[in-house]
Amino acid sequence: MPEYLSPGVYIEEFEMGAKPIEGVSTSTAGLIGVAEMGPTEGLPELVTSFADFQLKFGGLLTASYGNYRYLPYAVHQFFINGGSRCYIVRVAPSDAVAAENTSVPAGVQLQLLDDARSGDTKIYVSSLRGIDKNSKVTLERLKADGTIEAHDDDVDVNTYDSSKNEVTLASGLSEDYPKKSTRVKVTKLAGGASASSGTLDIKASSKGDWGEGILVEAAPVSIARTQITEIIGDATTSKKYKVKNKNGFYKGAIVEFDDAPNNEKQYARVDVINDDIITLSRHLSGDGAVVDTDTVPRRIITTCEFSLVIRYTDKNKVERTEVFSDLSMNPDTSNYFMKVVINRSDFVVLESPYASASDFTRQDPFDMPTNNTLIIGEQSSRLCIRLSGGNDGTVSGLTAADFIGKDLGPGKRSGIEAFKDIDEVSILAAPGNTDLNVQLALVSQCENLKDRFAVLDIPENLQKVNDVKAYREKFETSYAAMYHPWIQIYDPAENRDIYIPPSGSIMGIYSRNDQNRGVHKAPANEVVRTATDLKYLLNKGEQDILNPKGVNLIRSFPGRGILVWGARTCSSNTLWKYINVRRLFIYVEESIDEGTQWVVFEPNDDKLWARVKATITEFLTRVWRDGALMGTKAEEAFFVKCDRTTMTDDDINNGRLVCVIGIAPVRPAEFVIFRIAQLTASAKAA
Repeated sequence: MPEYLSPGVYIEEFEMGAKPIEGVSTSTAGLIGVAEMGPTEGLPELVTSFADFQLKFGGLLTASYGNYRYLPYAVHQFFINGGSRCYIVRVAPSDAVAAENTSVPAGVQLQLLDDARSGDTKIYVSSLRGIDKNSKVTLERLKADGTIEAHDDDVDVNTYDSSKNEVTLASGLSEDYPKKSTRVKVTKLAGGASASSGTLDIKASSKGDWGEGILVEAAPVSIARTQITEIIGDATTSKKYKVKNKNGFYKGAIVEFDDAPNNEKQYARVDVINDDIITLSRHLSGDGAVVDTDTVPRRIITTCEFSLVIRYTDKNKVERTEVFSDLSMNPDTSNYFMKVVINRSDFVVLESPYASASDFTRQDPFDMPTNNTLIIGEQSSRLCIRLSGGNDGTVSGLTAADFIGKDLGPGKRSGIEAFKDIDEVSILAAPGNTDLNVQLALVSQCENLKDRFAVLDIPENLQKVNDVKAYREKFETSYAAMYHPWIQIYDPAENRDIYIPPSGSIMGIYSRNDQNRGVHKAPANEVVRTATDLKYLLNKGEQDILNPKGVNLIRSFPGRGILVWGARTCSSNTLWKYINVRRLFIYVEESIDEGTQWVVFEPNDDKLWARVKATITEFLTRVWRDGALMGTKAEEAFFVKCDRTTMTDDDINNGRLVCVIGIAPVRPAEFVIFRIAQLTASAKAA
């Protein structure tokens, strides 16, 4: 209760009357199957278009995948037929392997910027990190397959010119080195440093040979560049330096001090930053001075970072690129590469050589990844890190268990089990998978959660009516519907017509129907878009047998196209034989469930009962006005009771609020009958 202790005016807000219930979505699909790429465990991925699916899961699959190829086609048909949102779960064979590169070298490997000729003493390279007068470089000429030719030069460096990325060698080259096919390795690093023995591992983000289309380019970059204007303390031992501009420097950064007049470099780590004074991990010494106040700087201190450019080229030669810049190997920094890349890359996962921040003791940048593969093209070449070893696995070895999945807890589930984490899913399917165990797992989830509906495919080659009927009779549920036969579409991947399971198209029709008319309208007498033919053409006589059994046929009607011509569930209970009735109840029940969560722990008295009744009455009135319920008046369409007649003293004493609701759903005009009589001129209608 509010307290009123001091005189004054008190303004208070309070709630009264009904709380509006917002209807839940009924058109969000969940599909499971084999795809080219994408995660195989964890939360299902939302896609909102087929292009979005292609970005996350790859394109259409070839006939070599057999009956496991149909997920991409089903998603495509879902969106073509009116769907707008679906969640995807990918299944992959247990022997599928992700492409990777676990031997990414540390140190420095560079690319020539210009051709180098035999006898040349100057070369031009992509970076000067790691190069000073004490370093040594090795030039390697590569073949088109990436192997090293027998020609190489291992030469000392005399000087370098940072303004031109020019390196002057101690002796002339013994061979010609075209820039297109030459790799330059810094085999003796500046400052007497040595490269790390291990660096990051790079792995494709999911299993499959798609990952072999990934190229990663690592490049040295710098966030900050400035001059040291003063040594703070003893000039022979101090680690404190005043800099001209501190912007871009940060604790934990590796820095390079370039004494250009003496062609010498030194490296250290930033330990402390205080205004424009930075404290390094070591004293900067050497042949030359450290302080530089010249207008045109000759001695520069820069931070050492690296960038990763990740390029993925799919099987259609479409390239997608991710760029991650200004990365650090230090786990204690905000730009630590694992923090930056791990949640932002669609293509790769990385593994650091440092188990914890305490393992990072480097004072130079030579634990950073470097490119080791030269991809030689017709016009140019690319020095990069290449992933290999990816494998799609043995698709024929997939089992029902792979599709059913494992329940390792929220966010860690796989297969059909993963859909438990997504409350928004209202329609489920495993396109083309007619394994009885898989389909029963779909049905089981729908029945247990009671907030979704399964669309089931019948095996492609079942042609005889008795065989189709026998297959249907293996199921008894109002939470699923079965469709037959398979539909024909044009396959752009193989440039021919193929037959695909109808479930993807049907789910799109459900979505289209829900958005255009409402969930109460039976999803039948609807055109199957882009379908050019059917696997089997069934007639009225055959449907006379199958329709009462709950097999929904897709039929071709001259002048009208290919239509869904059935709206029945797989239930023998006549109360639940229509799809729209079951889905309407799912909609009403889920909407009331989500819209009345505020009731929990409220005082269980007459005021609450009246408010609950008013809340649900307003919602059902809106449902009735939308045409989902029978009756010319609301009283004929539904009733809501929440009072002493629905609860006993025992209910109230045990914290139970019981509300009884009845609704009269509309049912489809499945059989339209016109009775026509012949009249004479003087006859009257009876």
